[in-house]
Amino acid sequence: MVLVNDNHFKVFYHCGLKEWDYEKGYLIDTCLSAQDKYKADLDYFRIAYENNKSN
Repeated sequence: MVLVNDNHFKVFYHCGLKEWDYEKGYLIDTCLSAQDKYKADLDYFRIAYENNKSN
């Protein structure tokens, strides 16, 4: 599941989709960066999730 709900990442996500045939790493890195930010937000609010190192 791809979760890109931040306008900052949304721009890079769409660019990554557009460039997928030429540079797959762009989209992958964008999704991983968005995932890291989302996990940091969950940690900040102490919301448990799978693979959370603090749980």
